[in-house]
Amino acid sequence: MDAGLFWQLVADICKLGEFIASTGTGGVSANIVGRFQVGYDGSESVIQRTGCDDHIHCRPDQISAFKFGYTDMGHGAEPCVELLNKDSQVCLRFYYCGGDAVYKYRQFVERHRRHESLFAGEW
Repeated sequence: MDAGLFWQLVADICKLGEFIASTGTGGVSANIVGRFQVGYDGSESVIQRTGCDDHIHCRPDQISAFKFGYTDMGHGAEPCVELLNKDSQVCLRFYYCGGDAVYKYRQFVERHRRHESLFAGEW
């Protein structure tokens, strides 16, 4: 995916509210909880937790799509945005921690209608 478009979409997803950002493979996972924004680690763009230095490095050229759906983390189905890599594997999940998920999802998709081929699923 084009880096500029990737970071624009991520920035708008971050504006939806508070999330648990989760990644992990092979029995290990990491979670960062809070509000996020696009920030910088030196000259590199990153997904950064607002108000601190916690951040996530991404390689936009390896991301193919954003999948919206619901995932049960043990407390019932919750809205989730998954970043899919070129092999269609989930490489990062954003579990949404707020209300009005369906409304916010519709606003997001409406704003980015010309890129809807990059989105799968819905809230």
